[in-house]
Amino acid sequence: MSRDIWLLVGKELRQLTRNRNAAVSGVLMPLIFLIIVPWIQLGATAGSSGGAIIGTPLPGLNSIGNVKQIFLYLVFPLFYALCGLLTPGISATYTIVAEREQHTIELLMALPVTTRQILVAKVTSNLVAAMAVTLPLFVVNAILVQVKTDAGLGYIVSALVLLLSALACSVGIGLLLALLARDVRTAGNLTPAWLFPTMALVAICVVFVPGLWRFYVLAALLLLALAGMLAICFRWLTFERFIA
Repeated sequence: MSRDIWLLVGKELRQLTRNRNAAVSGVLMPLIFLIIVPWIQLGATAGSSGGAIIGTPLPGLNSIGNVKQIFLYLVFPLFYALCGLLTPGISATYTIVAEREQHTIELLMALPVTTRQILVAKVTSNLVAAMAVTLPLFVVNAILVQVKTDAGLGYIVSALVLLLSALACSVGIGLLLALLARDVRTAGNLTPAWLFPTMALVAICVVFVPGLWRFYVLAALLLLALAGMLAICFRWLTFERFIA
Protein backbone atom coordinates (compact mmCIF):
# COMPACT_ATOMS: atom_id res chain seq x y z
CA MET A 1 0.00 0.00 0.00
CA SER A 2 1.09 3.55 -0.68
CA ARG A 3 2.25 6.07 1.90
CA ASP A 4 -0.99 8.03 1.47
CA ILE A 5 -3.05 5.00 2.47
CA TRP A 6 -0.93 4.37 5.58
CA LEU A 7 -1.39 8.01 6.60
CA LEU A 8 -5.14 7.55 6.24
CA VAL A 9 -4.94 4.34 8.29
CA GLY A 10 -3.28 6.26 11.10
CA LYS A 11 -5.99 8.91 10.93
CA GLU A 12 -8.74 6.26 11.05
CA LEU A 13 -7.15 4.50 14.05
CA ARG A 14 -6.95 7.76 15.98
CA GLN A 15 -10.59 8.44 15.13
CA LEU A 16 -11.64 4.99 16.36
CA THR A 17 -9.91 5.46 19.72
CA ARG A 18 -11.73 8.77 20.21
CA ASN A 19 -15.14 7.24 19.41
CA ARG A 20 -16.48 5.88 22.70
CA ASN A 21 -19.17 3.67 21.16
CA ALA A 22 -16.77 2.07 18.70
CA ALA A 23 -14.11 1.56 21.37
CA VAL A 24 -16.49 0.01 23.91
CA SER A 25 -18.07 -2.34 21.37
CA GLY A 26 -14.64 -3.30 20.06
CA VAL A 27 -13.60 -4.51 23.51
CA LEU A 28 -16.91 -5.79 24.85
CA MET A 29 -17.78 -8.17 22.00
CA PRO A 30 -14.61 -10.29 22.08
CA LEU A 31 -14.63 -10.24 25.89
CA ILE A 32 -18.13 -11.74 25.91
CA PHE A 33 -17.69 -14.33 23.19
CA LEU A 34 -14.10 -15.40 23.89
CA ILE A 35 -13.81 -15.15 27.67
CA ILE A 36 -17.03 -14.69 29.62
CA VAL A 37 -19.33 -17.10 27.77
CA PRO A 38 -16.71 -19.89 27.34
CA TRP A 39 -15.83 -19.69 31.04
CA ILE A 40 -19.50 -20.10 31.94
CA GLN A 41 -20.10 -22.89 29.43
CA LEU A 42 -16.95 -24.87 30.21
CA GLY A 43 -17.40 -24.37 33.93
CA ALA A 44 -20.91 -25.77 33.71
CA THR A 45 -19.64 -28.89 31.93
CA ALA A 46 -16.74 -29.58 34.28
CA GLY A 47 -16.53 -33.28 34.99
CA SER A 48 -19.29 -34.16 32.53
CA SER A 49 -18.54 -36.97 30.08
CA GLY A 50 -21.94 -38.55 29.49
CA GLY A 51 -23.14 -39.57 26.05
CA ALA A 52 -24.67 -36.74 24.06
CA ILE A 53 -25.51 -37.70 20.49
CA ILE A 54 -25.06 -41.25 19.31
CA GLY A 55 -25.95 -42.86 16.00
CA THR A 56 -27.19 -39.72 14.22
CA PRO A 57 -26.90 -39.87 10.42
CA LEU A 58 -25.84 -36.21 10.18
CA PRO A 59 -22.08 -36.00 9.38
CA GLY A 60 -21.43 -33.07 11.69
CA LEU A 61 -23.05 -34.74 14.68
CA ASN A 62 -21.97 -38.32 14.16
CA SER A 63 -18.62 -37.96 15.94
CA ILE A 64 -19.98 -36.07 18.97
CA GLY A 65 -20.00 -38.31 22.02
CA ASN A 66 -20.07 -36.14 25.16
CA VAL A 67 -21.20 -32.80 26.52
CA LYS A 68 -17.85 -31.04 26.14
CA GLN A 69 -17.71 -31.97 22.45
CA ILE A 70 -21.11 -30.37 21.96
CA PHE A 71 -19.66 -27.06 23.10
CA LEU A 72 -16.39 -27.50 21.22
CA TYR A 73 -17.87 -28.46 17.87
CA LEU A 74 -21.41 -27.08 17.90
CA VAL A 75 -21.52 -24.05 20.19
CA PHE A 76 -18.01 -22.61 20.07
CA PRO A 77 -17.91 -22.21 16.25
CA LEU A 78 -20.88 -19.89 16.66
CA PHE A 79 -19.03 -17.94 19.38
CA TYR A 80 -15.95 -17.51 17.19
CA ALA A 81 -17.98 -16.45 14.18
CA LEU A 82 -20.12 -13.97 16.11
CA CYS A 83 -17.08 -12.51 17.86
CA GLY A 84 -15.32 -11.93 14.57
CA LEU A 85 -18.38 -10.58 12.80
CA LEU A 86 -19.54 -8.20 15.52
CA THR A 87 -16.22 -6.79 16.74
CA PRO A 88 -15.07 -4.64 13.78
CA GLY A 89 -18.47 -4.35 12.10
CA ILE A 90 -19.79 -1.68 14.45
CA SER A 91 -16.61 0.40 14.30
CA ALA A 92 -16.54 0.12 10.50
CA THR A 93 -20.03 1.58 10.41
CA TYR A 94 -19.05 4.47 12.66
CA THR A 95 -16.05 5.41 10.53
CA ILE A 96 -18.32 6.25 7.59
CA VAL A 97 -21.71 7.09 9.07
CA ALA A 98 -20.29 9.27 11.85
CA GLU A 99 -18.25 11.24 9.32
CA ARG A 100 -21.37 11.71 7.21
CA GLU A 101 -23.39 12.95 10.18
CA GLN A 102 -20.63 15.26 11.39
CA HIS A 103 -20.04 16.63 7.87
CA THR A 104 -16.32 15.87 7.96
CA ILE A 105 -16.37 13.74 4.82
CA GLU A 106 -15.99 16.82 2.62
CA LEU A 107 -12.72 17.66 4.41
CA LEU A 108 -11.50 14.09 3.87
CA MET A 109 -12.37 14.17 0.19
CA ALA A 110 -10.49 17.48 -0.19
CA LEU A 111 -7.23 15.60 0.43
CA PRO A 112 -5.21 14.46 -2.60
CA VAL A 113 -6.45 10.87 -2.33
CA THR A 114 -8.99 8.82 -4.23
CA THR A 115 -12.21 7.32 -2.91
CA ARG A 116 -10.69 3.85 -3.38
CA GLN A 117 -7.71 4.77 -1.17
CA ILE A 118 -10.08 6.02 1.53
CA LEU A 119 -12.01 2.74 1.40
CA VAL A 120 -8.81 0.66 1.63
CA ALA A 121 -7.67 2.72 4.62
CA LYS A 122 -10.97 2.20 6.41
CA VAL A 123 -10.88 -1.56 5.78
CA THR A 124 -7.29 -1.81 7.01
CA SER A 125 -7.73 0.35 10.11
CA ASN A 126 -10.83 -1.49 11.30
CA LEU A 127 -9.18 -4.86 10.77
CA VAL A 128 -6.00 -3.80 12.60
CA ALA A 129 -7.98 -2.38 15.54
CA ALA A 130 -10.14 -5.49 15.82
CA MET A 131 -7.16 -7.85 15.71
CA ALA A 132 -5.28 -5.83 18.33
CA VAL A 133 -8.10 -6.47 20.81
CA THR A 134 -9.34 -9.89 19.72
CA LEU A 135 -6.12 -11.86 19.29
CA PRO A 136 -4.84 -11.44 22.89
CA LEU A 137 -8.26 -12.50 24.18
CA PHE A 138 -8.22 -15.47 21.81
CA VAL A 139 -4.92 -16.58 23.38
CA VAL A 140 -6.64 -16.58 26.78
CA ASN A 141 -9.55 -18.50 25.25
CA ALA A 142 -7.15 -21.05 23.73
CA ILE A 143 -5.48 -21.64 27.10
CA LEU A 144 -8.89 -22.06 28.71
CA VAL A 145 -9.95 -24.60 26.07
CA GLN A 146 -6.70 -26.56 26.44
CA VAL A 147 -7.01 -26.71 30.24
CA LYS A 148 -10.71 -27.52 30.41
CA THR A 149 -11.02 -29.95 27.46
CA ASP A 150 -9.02 -32.50 25.50
CA ALA A 151 -8.96 -30.34 22.34
CA GLY A 152 -5.53 -30.33 20.71
CA LEU A 153 -3.47 -27.80 18.82
CA GLY A 154 -5.35 -28.59 15.60
CA TYR A 155 -8.57 -27.34 17.18
CA ILE A 156 -6.96 -24.05 18.25
CA VAL A 157 -5.51 -23.46 14.78
CA SER A 158 -8.88 -24.20 13.16
CA ALA A 159 -10.66 -21.83 15.54
CA LEU A 160 -8.12 -19.10 14.80
CA VAL A 161 -8.65 -19.49 11.06
CA LEU A 162 -12.41 -19.12 11.55
CA LEU A 163 -12.01 -16.10 13.83
CA LEU A 164 -9.69 -14.27 11.42
CA SER A 165 -12.02 -15.00 8.49
CA ALA A 166 -14.98 -13.68 10.47
CA LEU A 167 -13.03 -10.53 11.39
CA ALA A 168 -12.25 -9.90 7.74
CA CYS A 169 -15.83 -10.56 6.67
CA SER A 170 -17.17 -8.18 9.30
CA VAL A 171 -15.24 -5.28 7.82
CA GLY A 172 -16.95 -5.82 4.49
CA ILE A 173 -20.33 -6.07 6.22
CA GLY A 174 -19.70 -2.87 8.13
CA LEU A 175 -18.71 -0.96 5.02
CA LEU A 176 -21.70 -2.22 3.08
CA LEU A 177 -24.09 -1.31 5.88
CA ALA A 178 -22.46 2.10 6.18
CA LEU A 179 -23.08 2.77 2.52
CA LEU A 180 -26.70 1.66 2.78
CA ALA A 181 -27.48 3.51 6.02
CA ARG A 182 -28.07 7.22 6.33
CA ASP A 183 -27.33 7.34 10.05
CA VAL A 184 -26.01 5.17 12.89
CA ARG A 185 -29.48 4.13 14.04
CA THR A 186 -30.40 2.87 10.57
CA ALA A 187 -27.14 0.95 10.40
CA GLY A 188 -27.98 -0.70 13.73
CA ASN A 189 -31.46 -1.61 12.51
CA LEU A 190 -29.95 -3.28 9.45
CA THR A 191 -27.74 -5.55 11.57
CA PRO A 192 -30.27 -8.45 11.73
CA ALA A 193 -30.26 -8.51 7.92
CA TRP A 194 -26.82 -10.18 8.02
CA LEU A 195 -26.66 -11.52 11.58
CA PHE A 196 -29.43 -14.12 11.31
CA PRO A 197 -28.32 -15.50 7.91
CA THR A 198 -24.83 -15.83 9.32
CA MET A 199 -26.09 -17.78 12.31
CA ALA A 200 -28.03 -20.05 9.94
CA LEU A 201 -24.87 -20.59 7.89
CA VAL A 202 -22.93 -21.53 11.01
CA ALA A 203 -25.68 -23.96 12.02
CA ILE A 204 -25.62 -25.65 8.61
CA CYS A 205 -21.82 -26.04 8.70
CA VAL A 206 -21.67 -27.49 12.21
CA VAL A 207 -24.46 -29.97 11.47
CA PHE A 208 -23.40 -31.20 8.03
CA VAL A 209 -19.60 -30.78 8.02
CA PRO A 210 -17.70 -33.26 10.24
CA GLY A 211 -14.84 -32.59 12.62
CA LEU A 212 -12.52 -29.64 12.23
CA TRP A 213 -13.49 -29.26 8.57
CA ARG A 214 -16.52 -27.25 9.69
CA PHE A 215 -14.19 -24.43 10.77
CA TYR A 216 -12.44 -24.30 7.39
CA VAL A 217 -15.61 -24.59 5.32
CA LEU A 218 -17.24 -21.79 7.28
CA ALA A 219 -14.09 -19.67 7.02
CA ALA A 220 -14.02 -20.16 3.23
CA LEU A 221 -17.67 -19.13 2.92
CA LEU A 222 -17.06 -16.00 5.00
CA LEU A 223 -14.09 -15.03 2.83
CA LEU A 224 -16.17 -15.51 -0.31
CA ALA A 225 -18.81 -13.24 1.19
CA LEU A 226 -16.11 -10.68 1.98
CA ALA A 227 -14.86 -10.71 -1.62
CA GLY A 228 -18.38 -10.12 -2.90
CA MET A 229 -19.06 -7.26 -0.49
CA LEU A 230 -15.75 -5.53 -1.21
CA ALA A 231 -16.40 -5.80 -4.94
CA ILE A 232 -19.75 -4.09 -4.43
CA CYS A 233 -18.21 -1.38 -2.23
CA PHE A 234 -15.36 -0.63 -4.61
CA ARG A 235 -17.69 -0.36 -7.60
CA TRP A 236 -20.46 1.48 -5.79
CA LEU A 237 -18.47 3.86 -3.63
CA THR A 238 -18.27 7.08 -5.62
CA PHE A 239 -17.77 10.60 -4.30
CA GLU A 240 -21.50 11.29 -4.57
CA ARG A 241 -22.46 8.10 -2.75
CA PHE A 242 -19.80 8.63 -0.10
CA ILE A 243 -21.09 12.06 0.94
CA ALA A 244 -24.80 11.35 0.37
